[in-house]
Amino acid sequence: MIMGTMGKKLTIRETMRVGLQVGSSETLDELLTERGISAMRQGSVLRWIALWGMFVTVAGREPRSPDDLAMSLGVKARTAYEYQRAFRQAFPEYQTPATVWAMVEREVDVKNAHPVVLAEQVGSVRFAS
Repeated sequence: MIMGTMGKKLTIRETMRVGLQVGSSETLDELLTERGISAMRQGSVLRWIALWGMFVTVAGREPRSPDDLAMSLGVKARTAYEYQRAFRQAFPEYQTPATVWAMVEREVDVKNAHPVVLAEQVGSVRFAS
C-alpha cells in the first residue's frame, strides 16, 4: 500500500510517480488502454515488465541495459530495446519497471511461466483507482 505524505492512501490516478497499488478496480491492461497505449504496444510494455522481473528474479539484480537482459534471457537485443521503448512511452515517469514489478511480483508465477504467459499475468493484476 502506498501512502502519501499526510498518511492518505494514494490512488493510481492521484499519482503514478509515487507508485501503484494492488487493488480491485482496474487491471494494468486497462490502465494502459486509459493512457492511450494500443493493444499491440501494450503487449510490448507487459513483456518488458515480465522479462525485467524474470531477470531480477534469476540474477538477483536489475539489468544494466536491454543488452544485459537480452543476453541473459535469450531475447534479441533489438526486441529488448523495443520493449523498453514501449514501457517508457507508457510510463514516462519511470526509467525501469522496478516500481511496477514490486507491486505485481507477488501476484504472478515468475518461476514457472514463459515470458508471454507471465506478461499476461502481469497485465491482469488489478490496481486500485
